[in-house]
Amino acid sequence: MNELETEQKIFAYSSKGINDYAFENDAYLDSLEHMVAKQQYEINMLYDQVSYYQSQLNEIENNLNTAFSAYEKGQYSIEQKNNKLYLSLSHDLLFKKGSSRLDRSGINALQEFVANFEQKTDLEFIIEGHSDSDGSPSKNWEISTKRAVAVVNQLIKLGMDPKTITASGRSFYKPLVPNTNELNKSKNRRTEIIIIPIEK
Repeated sequence: MNELETEQKIFAYSSKGINDYAFENDAYLDSLEHMVAKQQYEINMLYDQVSYYQSQLNEIENNLNTAFSAYEKGQYSIEQKNNKLYLSLSHDLLFKKGSSRLDRSGINALQEFVANFEQKTDLEFIIEGHSDSDGSPSKNWEISTKRAVAVVNQLIKLGMDPKTITASGRSFYKPLVPNTNELNKSKNRRTEIIIIPIEK
Protein backbone atom coordinates (compact mmCIF):
# COMPACT_ATOMS: atom_id res chain seq x y z
CA MET A 1 0.00 0.00 0.00
CA ASN A 2 1.47 3.31 -1.06
CA GLU A 3 1.40 6.50 0.95
CA LEU A 4 -1.64 7.90 -0.84
CA GLU A 5 -3.71 4.79 -0.22
CA THR A 6 -2.70 4.83 3.42
CA GLU A 7 -3.78 8.46 3.81
CA GLN A 8 -7.10 7.72 2.06
CA LYS A 9 -7.75 4.78 4.39
CA ILE A 10 -6.95 6.86 7.46
CA PHE A 11 -9.28 9.61 6.21
CA ALA A 12 -12.08 7.08 5.64
CA TYR A 13 -11.75 5.73 9.16
CA SER A 14 -11.66 9.27 10.55
CA SER A 15 -14.78 10.27 8.60
CA LYS A 16 -16.60 7.16 9.83
CA GLY A 17 -15.65 8.00 13.40
CA ILE A 18 -16.82 11.58 13.06
CA ASN A 19 -20.11 10.44 11.52
CA ASP A 20 -20.66 7.89 14.27
CA TYR A 21 -19.91 10.52 16.92
CA ALA A 22 -22.25 13.00 15.26
CA PHE A 23 -25.04 10.39 15.16
CA GLU A 24 -24.56 9.51 18.82
CA ASN A 25 -24.39 13.17 19.75
CA ASP A 26 -27.64 13.92 17.89
CA ALA A 27 -29.35 11.01 19.64
CA TYR A 28 -28.11 12.29 23.00
CA LEU A 29 -29.34 15.81 22.24
CA ASP A 30 -32.74 14.43 21.18
CA SER A 31 -32.91 12.53 24.47
CA LEU A 32 -32.05 15.68 26.43
CA GLU A 33 -34.66 17.71 24.57
CA HIS A 34 -37.29 15.06 25.28
CA MET A 35 -36.34 15.02 28.98
CA VAL A 36 -36.44 18.83 29.21
CA ALA A 37 -39.82 18.94 27.45
CA LYS A 38 -41.20 16.33 29.86
CA GLN A 39 -39.90 18.23 32.88
CA GLN A 40 -41.34 21.49 31.55
CA TYR A 41 -44.71 19.80 31.07
CA GLU A 42 -44.64 18.53 34.66
CA ILE A 43 -43.66 21.98 35.92
CA ASN A 44 -46.54 23.56 33.99
CA MET A 45 -48.96 20.99 35.38
CA LEU A 46 -47.74 21.67 38.92
CA TYR A 47 -48.00 25.43 38.37
CA ASP A 48 -51.57 25.03 37.07
CA GLN A 49 -52.46 22.91 40.09
CA VAL A 50 -51.00 25.42 42.55
CA SER A 51 -52.76 28.26 40.72
CA TYR A 52 -56.06 26.37 40.93
CA TYR A 53 -55.59 25.73 44.66
CA GLN A 54 -54.71 29.38 45.20
CA SER A 55 -57.76 30.65 43.33
CA GLN A 56 -59.94 28.18 45.22
CA LEU A 57 -58.59 29.31 48.60
CA ASN A 58 -58.99 32.98 47.62
CA GLU A 59 -62.63 32.37 46.76
CA ILE A 60 -63.26 30.52 50.03
CA GLU A 61 -61.50 33.25 52.02
CA ASN A 62 -63.64 35.95 50.42
CA ASN A 63 -66.82 33.97 51.04
CA LEU A 64 -65.94 33.32 54.68
CA ASN A 65 -65.08 36.97 55.29
CA THR A 66 -68.52 37.85 53.93
CA ALA A 67 -70.22 35.13 56.00
CA PHE A 68 -68.51 36.25 59.22
CA SER A 69 -68.75 39.99 58.56
CA ALA A 70 -71.36 40.37 61.32
CA TYR A 71 -68.95 38.99 63.91
CA GLU A 72 -66.33 41.03 65.71
CA LYS A 73 -62.78 40.69 64.40
CA GLY A 74 -61.59 39.28 67.71
CA GLN A 75 -64.04 36.41 67.37
CA TYR A 76 -62.53 35.04 64.18
CA SER A 77 -59.56 35.37 61.87
CA ILE A 78 -58.74 33.97 58.45
CA GLU A 79 -55.25 33.38 57.12
CA GLN A 80 -53.67 31.56 54.19
CA LYS A 81 -50.36 29.78 54.64
CA ASN A 82 -48.65 26.75 53.10
CA ASN A 83 -51.47 26.32 50.53
CA LYS A 84 -54.03 25.96 53.31
CA LEU A 85 -56.69 28.26 54.73
CA TYR A 86 -56.93 28.71 58.50
CA LEU A 87 -60.19 29.86 60.06
CA SER A 88 -59.65 30.55 63.76
CA LEU A 89 -62.76 30.83 65.95
CA SER A 90 -62.37 32.19 69.45
CA HIS A 91 -63.28 30.08 72.46
CA ASP A 92 -65.69 32.80 73.61
CA LEU A 93 -67.63 32.46 70.36
CA LEU A 94 -67.95 28.68 70.58
CA PHE A 95 -67.79 27.61 74.23
CA LYS A 96 -68.01 28.79 77.81
CA LYS A 97 -64.69 28.77 79.65
CA GLY A 98 -63.85 25.27 80.87
CA SER A 99 -66.64 23.73 78.78
CA SER A 100 -66.61 21.54 75.68
CA ARG A 101 -70.31 22.05 74.93
CA LEU A 102 -71.08 24.38 72.03
CA ASP A 103 -73.01 27.56 72.77
CA ARG A 104 -75.85 28.69 70.53
CA SER A 105 -73.54 31.38 69.13
CA GLY A 106 -71.03 28.66 68.27
CA ILE A 107 -73.64 26.58 66.47
CA ASN A 108 -74.74 29.64 64.50
CA ALA A 109 -71.14 30.36 63.51
CA LEU A 110 -70.65 26.79 62.31
CA GLN A 111 -73.87 27.05 60.28
CA GLU A 112 -72.39 30.09 58.55
CA PHE A 113 -69.24 28.08 57.87
CA VAL A 114 -70.99 24.99 56.45
CA ALA A 115 -73.14 27.08 54.10
CA ASN A 116 -69.99 27.86 52.10
CA PHE A 117 -69.12 24.24 51.36
CA GLU A 118 -72.32 22.59 50.19
CA GLN A 119 -71.13 22.22 46.59
CA LYS A 120 -67.43 21.58 47.26
CA THR A 121 -66.11 18.03 47.22
CA ASP A 122 -62.36 18.53 46.75
CA LEU A 123 -61.51 19.76 50.24
CA GLU A 124 -60.44 18.24 53.52
CA PHE A 125 -60.80 19.79 56.98
CA ILE A 126 -58.72 19.49 60.14
CA ILE A 127 -60.41 20.75 63.30
CA GLU A 128 -57.84 21.70 65.94
CA GLY A 129 -58.75 22.52 69.53
CA HIS A 130 -56.32 24.80 71.41
CA SER A 131 -56.27 25.69 75.11
CA ASP A 132 -54.42 28.12 77.35
CA SER A 133 -51.85 27.03 79.95
CA ASP A 134 -54.19 26.99 82.96
CA GLY A 135 -54.48 23.56 84.53
CA SER A 136 -52.53 20.37 84.01
CA PRO A 137 -51.26 19.18 80.60
CA SER A 138 -53.57 16.15 80.73
CA LYS A 139 -56.58 18.36 81.46
CA ASN A 140 -55.71 20.64 78.54
CA TRP A 141 -55.20 17.68 76.19
CA GLU A 142 -58.63 16.42 77.23
CA ILE A 143 -60.55 19.66 76.84
CA SER A 144 -58.87 20.72 73.58
CA THR A 145 -59.66 17.31 72.07
CA LYS A 146 -63.24 17.34 73.34
CA ARG A 147 -63.81 20.77 71.84
CA ALA A 148 -62.44 19.66 68.48
CA VAL A 149 -64.70 16.59 68.54
CA ALA A 150 -67.70 18.76 69.52
CA VAL A 151 -67.10 20.96 66.49
CA VAL A 152 -66.67 17.94 64.20
CA ASN A 153 -69.93 16.40 65.46
CA GLN A 154 -71.78 19.64 64.83
CA LEU A 155 -70.32 19.98 61.33
CA ILE A 156 -71.47 16.45 60.53
CA LYS A 157 -74.91 17.20 61.96
CA LEU A 158 -75.04 20.23 59.65
CA GLY A 159 -74.38 18.03 56.63
CA MET A 160 -70.62 17.86 56.10
CA ASP A 161 -69.08 14.58 54.95
CA PRO A 162 -67.40 12.88 57.95
CA LYS A 163 -64.84 11.28 55.63
CA THR A 164 -63.36 14.72 54.94
CA ILE A 165 -62.94 15.82 58.58
CA THR A 166 -60.25 15.10 61.17
CA ALA A 167 -60.37 16.16 64.83
CA SER A 168 -57.20 17.08 66.69
CA GLY A 169 -56.53 18.38 70.20
CA ARG A 170 -53.33 20.45 70.56
CA SER A 171 -53.55 21.33 74.29
CA PHE A 172 -51.51 24.50 75.03
CA TYR A 173 -48.55 23.58 72.83
CA LYS A 174 -49.35 25.86 69.86
CA PRO A 175 -50.17 29.24 71.43
CA LEU A 176 -50.67 32.32 69.28
CA VAL A 177 -49.11 34.49 71.97
CA PRO A 178 -47.37 33.78 75.30
CA ASN A 179 -49.75 32.74 78.10
CA THR A 180 -48.57 35.58 80.32
CA ASN A 181 -51.90 37.30 81.06
CA GLU A 182 -55.63 36.74 80.75
CA LEU A 183 -55.94 38.64 77.47
CA ASN A 184 -53.30 36.47 75.83
CA LYS A 185 -54.83 33.32 77.29
CA SER A 186 -58.19 34.24 75.79
CA LYS A 187 -56.51 34.53 72.36
CA ASN A 188 -54.97 31.09 72.73
CA ARG A 189 -58.29 29.43 73.63
CA ARG A 190 -59.54 28.82 70.13
CA THR A 191 -60.63 26.28 67.54
CA GLU A 192 -58.95 26.31 64.15
CA ILE A 193 -60.57 24.89 61.04
CA ILE A 194 -57.85 24.14 58.51
CA ILE A 195 -59.13 23.90 54.94
CA ILE A 196 -56.97 21.85 52.58
CA PRO A 197 -57.54 21.48 48.81
CA ILE A 198 -57.02 17.90 47.61
CA GLU A 199 -56.24 16.54 44.17
CA LYS A 200 -59.24 14.92 42.52
